[in-house]
Amino acid sequence: TPTKSWAEFAFEPSVIKAQMLTATDDEIRNADWPERLSIENVQVPNLNTPRDFAEEATWIYDRVMGVGSIRGIPTEAGELLLRGKMDYESDEVMEMRSYQLQNEWGGQLPDTERQNVLICIEWFLKMVRTQGYELEYLATNMRDDLHPLLRGKPEEARPPLVGDQVIIQRKTRSFDVLQAVYDWDIAYVKLQNRKQKAIETLNKELEAHSNDQQSVATLMRLQKLIASSKYDENVQDVESKMQLLLKDGAAALDANSTGGSRRPRRRTAYDMHVSRDVLELFKISSPAPEKVAMALDTTFAWGEAEGVYDVEDDAMTEILPDASPEELAKHYLDQGYEDEEDVIKALIEVSATELANDPGIRQWVRFHYRQYAQSTTKPTLLGNEQIDTFHPLAAVKRTLNKPLCHFTDIEFSMIAEGVRKGLLEFDAFLPEQEVERLVQNLSNAYCSENVSEKAEQWNTIRRKVVEDAIKKKLVPQIAREATAQLVLESKRSMAIAAFNGAWRMLNKKSWTPQLIGVKEEDVHSTLKHLEVRIISAVPASDQETPTTLVSLDGSGQLVDFLELTSFGKSGRGGSYGTQQEEQRKVAEFISNHRPHLVAVAASGENAKTLKEELDRVTGGFLEKDGFVKSIPEEVSAIEVEFINDSVASLYETASAPVKEMGELQATIRHAVALGRFARDPAAVVANLLQPSGGSHEAATISLCPFQDAALSREERVSCIERALRCCINQTGVDVNATMSHQWIARSLEHVAGLGPRKLVPFLTAIRKVDGGALDNREEILTELHAVEERVYENAASAINITDGNVLDGSRIHPKHYDKAIAIASNALDIQIDESGVGRERALERCFDPREWPKLSVLMLEDYANYLSTPEGGGVNALEILRDIRMEMRKPFEDVRSEWTRLSSDEIFTAVTGETVHTLQAGKLITCTVKRIDARANCVIVQLDSGVTGVIERQDVSDSPFDRLDDKVHVGQVITARVKAPETTAYGQQVKGIDLENLKVWLTCRGSHLSEDESRRWEEHVLATTTPYYSLDPLPGEKTIAAARASKPKKKPNQVKHEKSYIARTIDHPLFKNCSHVEATAELADGDVADFVIRPSSKGVKNLSCTIKMFDDVYWHMDIREGKKPGTGGTANLRLGTPLMIDTSKEKYEDLDEAVARHIEPVAGFLRDAVMHRKFLGGRDHEVDEHLQECFRKNRNQRPYALSVSDKHHGYLCISYIMSASGNVHHEYVEVRPIGYYYRKMEFPTVDRMLAHFKVNCNKPVDR
Repeated sequence: TPTKSWAEFAFEPSVIKAQMLTATDDEIRNADWPERLSIENVQVPNLNTPRDFAEEATWIYDRVMGVGSIRGIPTEAGELLLRGKMDYESDEVMEMRSYQLQNEWGGQLPDTERQNVLICIEWFLKMVRTQGYELEYLATNMRDDLHPLLRGKPEEARPPLVGDQVIIQRKTRSFDVLQAVYDWDIAYVKLQNRKQKAIETLNKELEAHSNDQQSVATLMRLQKLIASSKYDENVQDVESKMQLLLKDGAAALDANSTGGSRRPRRRTAYDMHVSRDVLELFKISSPAPEKVAMALDTTFAWGEAEGVYDVEDDAMTEILPDASPEELAKHYLDQGYEDEEDVIKALIEVSATELANDPGIRQWVRFHYRQYAQSTTKPTLLGNEQIDTFHPLAAVKRTLNKPLCHFTDIEFSMIAEGVRKGLLEFDAFLPEQEVERLVQNLSNAYCSENVSEKAEQWNTIRRKVVEDAIKKKLVPQIAREATAQLVLESKRSMAIAAFNGAWRMLNKKSWTPQLIGVKEEDVHSTLKHLEVRIISAVPASDQETPTTLVSLDGSGQLVDFLELTSFGKSGRGGSYGTQQEEQRKVAEFISNHRPHLVAVAASGENAKTLKEELDRVTGGFLEKDGFVKSIPEEVSAIEVEFINDSVASLYETASAPVKEMGELQATIRHAVALGRFARDPAAVVANLLQPSGGSHEAATISLCPFQDAALSREERVSCIERALRCCINQTGVDVNATMSHQWIARSLEHVAGLGPRKLVPFLTAIRKVDGGALDNREEILTELHAVEERVYENAASAINITDGNVLDGSRIHPKHYDKAIAIASNALDIQIDESGVGRERALERCFDPREWPKLSVLMLEDYANYLSTPEGGGVNALEILRDIRMEMRKPFEDVRSEWTRLSSDEIFTAVTGETVHTLQAGKLITCTVKRIDARANCVIVQLDSGVTGVIERQDVSDSPFDRLDDKVHVGQVITARVKAPETTAYGQQVKGIDLENLKVWLTCRGSHLSEDESRRWEEHVLATTTPYYSLDPLPGEKTIAAARASKPKKKPNQVKHEKSYIARTIDHPLFKNCSHVEATAELADGDVADFVIRPSSKGVKNLSCTIKMFDDVYWHMDIREGKKPGTGGTANLRLGTPLMIDTSKEKYEDLDEAVARHIEPVAGFLRDAVMHRKFLGGRDHEVDEHLQECFRKNRNQRPYALSVSDKHHGYLCISYIMSASGNVHHEYVEVRPIGYYYRKMEFPTVDRMLAHFKVNCNKPVDR
């Protein structure tokens, strides 16, 4: 245990932890061992200790290939080993490999390749755990030794070399297989630690029972089982058996397994019966569980546990007591049992527990369960309301009899999220026939084969034992275990998906301008020395906040900023003169700073307007003589581009960047981060991470769907850190630049070998150099002693020393400098002087682009062959030699993926907030009518996100009409469905969703809004593409319609009321001929917001909708009917159209439309209000009394509550105490289809309404 550091005596523990000043931190900081490896060894003991790496390599390979998993298929890394692409492999080679995998290799690697993979895994583990080399160092500097493990994504592989081609297209790699090996290595050590603790407990028990031969034999058998356990569930099986056997050792086992203190074990029925000696009755009346396991042929599970099932001869002899069960039971009546039947029940419980805890039997059931178990997912009542065809959980909403082994990727994380939110119910089960098969097979192994009356009596008990063991213990336990295992496997897939999201974000080249007048061979060197200037623009988030522009110099430092009140705002205010003045200011700002790029944050409704106005300003420079000089001489025009704003926007509130830019306003920090993100995404993300944890802001970056549900905050940050390490160690960090530009310095934390603890003394040592700049890499180790040798070796190739010697300004590792010198010597055909000056001049010539022809003709293969011989050192180095030559051609070339503009989909989502789950063809949405375009014969609407919608005349209504304003009016809120795109005769898709113009085509015809149409879309989107998906409700599923139909009805009152309505001939599932008394009686036991449509007491020209607002509070909504269909006496009893509800001016064609567009939205808003945390049930006077009681307890408090008004039906009431007088004030809120109408304003949510109330409650109410 480390001794206390000096800081622990001087500061609070929270400060010490945050500043990494503990004694453990000091040890990590001072050790010559990579920081990340040191931290992991603290978290997982024995991680960096030598062990049998060959055995571990086999275990890891099996896990990567899916052995021991629920699904039994290769993991993502296993798929890459099988079907991934290697550098220089052609498509033809990959097609041949795919054919061989399917037809010749049986879906597995051939033996030779498998053996090579095992050798590489073993070598990799040794290098990491015993030599202290980080994954990124090995993958970049010792690639030749890891060749079989470098299969990866096709897009990351180097293209094939054609003919004599020597120019290699280098690419960054994510090293997925190596990372999987690394992660499984940690899992393996955790398993070994757990096994070791269990063995220690058994050893203590062996010492304590050394004189008891039977106990010794049992404990020795458990030791062998533990030693041969390959998976956590196997260890858990043995630990469960140990819990039954050990008494005092059971608590010790708990402490060992959990790493905590002892805890008392819950006393079970089994414990009670054992204390009454029923276990002895089990031993004399039942075969040993291990004998039963032997009969089940379960030794395949413990093949490496030699002697585990070498049971003694007497144990193999069939056990059948001479006495009957009742006769033996009589001997135990003095133990507290009432009669023989109670003793037999106790025997059954003990026997079933003993069988259910035998590791062999458990493994046999587990194997069977994983093969045949199925699952069903169905929505809850809330899930049926919220999960439509396009919801993120739609694919798992309703699945029937899906095998557990068929779950893929993150599916189970989706189900877990649905269950957590109360939207889904999940059931994993073994089909009844399979359960009976288990019972039958176990009975055959457990029951006696004798044929006698006594044997049949004992077999009857044994069959009951087997049934209890299988049905009540084993199957439920294995089901819970399998569910937990599926969650774990899905979580691993989620972590990979999160990493891939972070990798796509970071693995982008810096934005570079399109140079003019520069030869292709000179582009790299020109860009390397070009200081790219950027102006970044952040649009206003609302009409109150300003649009912000900042100018950054070539190193990303802030030069100037500009804030504008109306520029770049949609529907901007301000006078014409103000707008012209701000346009002039923007033009002058851009002209003065002459940027190569104007980066616009792609977020918010104003982003598109801002980009369009900036395009006009920069485009005008070419037309105005005075502004042509504003364009940098290297380019022909200033480019204006949208930039992903998901990371930069966090700089407004993030705590980590405040140290550098704390004095700046939040929007300016935001804009600075945006410009830097276009230059170096990794450095910007690295600045969000806090070394001591608590990186809340970075954890909010959206990496993949459902990341918050499956991964903790720390796990999400870990995925980002891994992506940073992959990126930074392959692109390098300019150390001298970090001295003058703090925003780059945090990237050094992710260089191999370094970390936040080692970085501080590293930078401190460099600052002591004259001028604060390094001349060479060796100086770090020999003169400054900034790091020790092992850490230096890990970090060296990623440390870029500009303006030093040419080798230190390249990715070539110092251990390969001799190879670089040899290449230079052969290329230039000279003997290079080993003295510093001569060597430098020769190497500078080699790095000169004009000398490339001499380098390109070298046969590196011959040199590699020599190096592989004992005379050359016996090393594999062909790939290293190729990389050295490419570094001489383009030192520290940016090998990340090409910078690309945001796609139309990405811009649409960033600007509007709409995703495929919120806006897609077939989706039902709510929108507001903005204008009626008589010329274009269409209705223009607006979605909540600001997207413009178009409803053409033929899509407005099923019934004929003369004018559009007969059907809709401006300000009306309507429900519509997104139309599918139409294909023209030329194959071009039109209408649907127009991503470029932020426009969508809709339909609100009644037939297009019907349930039948929704079902057709569900069948098209889900049922035909999702295996095991069920369109029809499953047994036991709570549907909305069934919930309404199953509501208990109150018995009619004894006194019959006089009929106060006229029965109507209306055929609709929600309509019922009843009075308001009968309607309220039916709804009394229902849920809030349930409703019934009924005849009105006003006559046949009206209907009423009775809605339950709260207990004993009902709202009778008046529905006025239009013209009746047909003629005759009964025509008045039919439904007239159009329909109008209460004071609303909206007209509805039928009850379906009225329910969908008015009643159900009102019911939904009412339900949301009642479920709100500030809602208080009760009568008005009861709410007032509650508030006054709260005020009496704390007179400094100003309590308020939301309730349903029992005086004004259809209204909510905000009750509050505003002054010290304690008087309760009331304000009323009308529930409308578009939200809550309060103080002449409409609010879409309760929170926004209450927020407005809290700000304006002191202001007078306009009544």
